Amino acid sequence: MSHSLPAPAAAPAPLAVVQAVRALAALAVLVFHTAHAADKHAGPMPLVSWTELGLVGVDVFFVLSGFIIAYVTAGREIGWRDFAWARLRRIFLPYWPLGLGMLALLGVRLQEIGIGTLIASVTLLPLGKPALNVAWTLQHEVVFYAAFALGLASGWWRTGLALWLGAIAVLAAAGTPAPIGLQPIDAEFIMGLAAWATWRDGRRQVMLLASAGLALAGLLLLAGGDAAGIERGWPMGCAALFAAGLPWLLRAEAAGVIRTPHGLRFLGDASYAIYLAHGVPLVLLAPLWADLGWPVGFPLITLTCLAAGIGYHLLVERPLLARVPKRLGTAAP
Repeated sequence: MSHSLPAPAAAPAPLAVVQAVRALAALAVLVFHTAHAADKHAGPMPLVSWTELGLVGVDVFFVLSGFIIAYVTAGREIGWRDFAWARLRRIFLPYWPLGLGMLALLGVRLQEIGIGTLIASVTLLPLGKPALNVAWTLQHEVVFYAAFALGLASGWWRTGLALWLGAIAVLAAAGTPAPIGLQPIDAEFIMGLAAWATWRDGRRQVMLLASAGLALAGLLLLAGGDAAGIERGWPMGCAALFAAGLPWLLRAEAAGVIRTPHGLRFLGDASYAIYLAHGVPLVLLAPLWADLGWPVGFPLITLTCLAAGIGYHLLVERPLLARVPKRLGTAAP
């Protein structure tokens, strides 16, 4: 049984600008990690604090994830099983070679791994910390996909989203430590769904306004009058602003105001692989920082990490996805 979202008012258009934003978000995270590695291993790096902006890349990915899920399911009779299969295929196939490889490496180095790390690394369930550092975001993705699949299966996705948003708001207001799925950052998936609803029909902005309001309220609650709180909360405020602006970006693209270069579209296609793989060369090349120094090491290692991500996309991610069908019971292309 399937309960799809309402069909778009117009035929879906290529979302090249979304691919461009995905590319920029992945590059922002890469630069953030590389700059902090340079600052740690090669001495103080000027303007390293500005790379904190790269933290917003994760929040942008979460908003885009909500938007894209609504986009690919709207108006289509997609059962929850097919939806779950398509999303798990897309997340796990590129992740497993790196995630399980890092798990094996930790097992060799530490001689033992906690059961929580083992389960989290294999399944991405929020039962521990995955061996691959960046995979913590995928745990949030998996919870979101499970919630959305449940909404499709029951037909209660509107009610479910409202209850989910309310639970996040209540826990944030109470200052109660929340599990993955009920943390303020998880509201960014709902912001993405709301951005899709606004893009589909500009009059439907209630969810978007509610999500933005939650984000800004969360920002104030997290701030608590201290710098540490503001540092934790400002990326979510940026996510709310991005969600509000995304429908306008898409309309500008449809009107021909924005044209996305092919290079950015390609990097958008490779963005997931770049996000997953860039940390591996960053760890392996750590001993070189002392000899290179940050003026040489930062651009060199940044480009090496980018090349590793692109190589992983071309040599691992794309071939794996090509071998496994998108829907259950169909042949691979």
